[in-house]
Amino acid sequence: MPFTLMDAYANPQHAQALMLSREGTINPLDVAGHAPKQQSPAQMLWRWEPWVRQSLAVHELLSPLVFPDMNAAEWAPSGFRMTWRNGGTLLSLQRPAPALFEAEIAQVLRCADLREDRSQEILTQIDGQWAHWASLVPMRPDLTPRTFEVLNVALQWAIAVELRFKHELACWRPADYCAQVQPMVTTPGHGTFPMGHAVQCFLMAGLLQALTHAEEGSPLAVQLHRSAFRMSFNRIVAGLHFPVDLAAGMVIGHVLTRCALALAAPTPQRFAPRPLVFSVASYQALGPIGGWPTAAEVCRRLEVPLPQAIGATVTGGPAVWSALWDAAQQEWAHRATPSQPRQGS
Repeated sequence: MPFTLMDAYANPQHAQALMLSREGTINPLDVAGHAPKQQSPAQMLWRWEPWVRQSLAVHELLSPLVFPDMNAAEWAPSGFRMTWRNGGTLLSLQRPAPALFEAEIAQVLRCADLREDRSQEILTQIDGQWAHWASLVPMRPDLTPRTFEVLNVALQWAIAVELRFKHELACWRPADYCAQVQPMVTTPGHGTFPMGHAVQCFLMAGLLQALTHAEEGSPLAVQLHRSAFRMSFNRIVAGLHFPVDLAAGMVIGHVLTRCALALAAPTPQRFAPRPLVFSVASYQALGPIGGWPTAAEVCRRLEVPLPQAIGATVTGGPAVWSALWDAAQQEWAHRATPSQPRQGS
């Protein structure tokens, strides 16, 4: 999304040339106006600039999410949760105690031994990770423009969600715990838990899997999620995060993927996911970081039993996000098999 409305023509030379050209060509006596045909917002959607569509879609994705119990003036040791408007809790994160972060410092220091080998990866994965995703999925801005729009929307949405958790949970970074961490890149100016890169990477992996019609367990799906994990793990190598940050971010990314696909449905549908509870005990039950299961399996282990599941709610239907998603899916229609339904339907 742009930080300015200035373009290549916003300079004195072009401005002066356009003013002179107008003065030499207009008819001063012709002052009549001719109104264009009125069109609906849906008809005008594709006339707007991409950043406009993306802004509208981000707002749509944020609208059903509610973050209750927000109290920036107090430290809430119990954690923080994200709920679905008119539904129930989607995800609850328990804040790890300082003792857990202290215990994981040794892992962060061991991971630092990989910095020399992974420095190129770490530097190119700071923002967007576009080259890494495009090496797995053949996408280019000129070839798959709607796919890039969808992924940009998802990225902005993920940042907004992750920062709510980071702010409310307010956890110190590894460098705040130990002077020997010495991160290899600048430590971002927000909390360590959950890991934002993990939220973004696992959301990207989930959406690309859906767009490309990659079945669960297929070579492409495996590579997408392995890449998401590696890019996230590299943030620990860089000295910016703890392992527990990665686990929490991975779970949020998976939950957001489910929400995004539900909201992308072209017609209203029932949405009743089981809420997830990320506790320190459930995290520790995963074992060493190298032996963690897939994000989907981790989320299944965190699900609350059915009697306490979220109440069914309705999502999807005509909207900017669903229109963008449909346009992006058309760019990958050649990968779909006749038996595969439209993702989000």
